[in-house]
Amino acid sequence: MIFDKIIKDLLNLDFFSEYKFRKRDSSFLLKTKGGKQFIEMDHRINETTSSLVIYPIYGVRFDILSKWFEKFSMKNLQDQRDGASIGFSGDMLSMQDKFYFNLNGKKYATDFNELQAKVQKCAEYVFSEYSSLDKLYNKTILPILNGEVIYLMLDILRQRTMMMRVI
Repeated sequence: MIFDKIIKDLLNLDFFSEYKFRKRDSSFLLKTKGGKQFIEMDHRINETTSSLVIYPIYGVRFDILSKWFEKFSMKNLQDQRDGASIGFSGDMLSMQDKFYFNLNGKKYATDFNELQAKVQKCAEYVFSEYSSLDKLYNKTILPILNGEVIYLMLDILRQRTMMMRVI
């Protein structure tokens, strides 16, 4: 299957050399001092276009944060421990969200190079910007507490409304 080939080829790259691949959820995992880094390779077959569609998700798990939430969660323990504390799709990072591979292998090298370059770029960003709880707090929580996120969301909504009026 083409997905297995993609995973095998990714594991041969320097960037992925320290990651372990977990088949049950199609995730690359790297244990860190305080948790884990995840690159989940969500995927499906699109019968209409005869292609494999891959949706990478980039996540960071902070053990101390996850352990604190364990007693409050309704999820089973394994689901809680498998999950990220914070995660992003490519779209959330203003990057490509979906990658398509022809099932017949046409353009494999081109498609693979695009996938690996963009996945690496997104992963490096997420794993750098969210490498500690302090960074997570400063980048995500503090703007909410300061009311900045609300204003940003209002600006985005205004821009979309203005775009809709133009169209």
